Amino acid sequence: MEASDITKSQLDAFSAIERACSAISLVGCVFVIFTFSVSKAFHKPINRLVFYASFGNMMTNVATLMARTYIGDTHSAGCQFQAFLIQMFMPADAFWTLAMAVNVYLTFYYKFDAQRLRKMEIPYLVCCYGIPFIVALVFIFISTPEKGRMYGNATLWCWVSTPWDIFRIATFYGPVWIVILITFFIYIRAGREIYKKHRQLRNFAYHSSHHEPEPKAQANNEAFSSVKTTEVFHEPRHKGIEFWSLFSYHIIDQAAWW
Repeated sequence: MEASDITKSQLDAFSAIERACSAISLVGCVFVIFTFSVSKAFHKPINRLVFYASFGNMMTNVATLMARTYIGDTHSAGCQFQAFLIQMFMPADAFWTLAMAVNVYLTFYYKFDAQRLRKMEIPYLVCCYGIPFIVALVFIFISTPEKGRMYGNATLWCWVSTPWDIFRIATFYGPVWIVILITFFIYIRAGREIYKKHRQLRNFAYHSSHHEPEPKAQANNEAFSSVKTTEVFHEPRHKGIEFWSLFSYHIIDQAAWW
């Protein structure tokens, strides 16, 4: 279906749904920011990233609440501002999701603790908000006699206009899909590693619980039997502690930041 085939009543319905969903999402963002601010219990690395991402989501909701208000005058400040907000903050949400996945990767494979993860927040802020800001700002000043301004009518709101639609893929959809795929790869790899260690732990616990002590030796060889018994029982126990320490370090202690 072409954009020209959509009737005015359908566009009005889209705008109503868009505004209703945006209002609910905006309330959710305010709730996240409020709960994080008033309770220190939420001040964990994963929650801090959600807190930062909520500001971008909130600005995206502000843009989508405008809906088609400025479609009729694409050169107005309102239309350009709405397009700027969408271009900057909407893809940033996917970038913050990648930042959370990177935290998981650093925690699991490089043993980052909460203090080291917190030092990563500045690079995350620069990448997730700084890079989209540069792109969104540059688009405001791009205009040609043939295509007009880059920000214009995008049917549902002001954004990259149809003559410039190749830049929607190059600077929005393409990077977002790449980020989503990388995020999936990180979580799948970490999940496989966790599942593998979980199976190792279960197998070890099973074999330990089914271990039967060797019968005692004859009385005339009691001293040798005592040494042998100590070797049989204490060595698996030591290995169990060592394995559990390794497992808990990767799975429990390092996952505590969640």
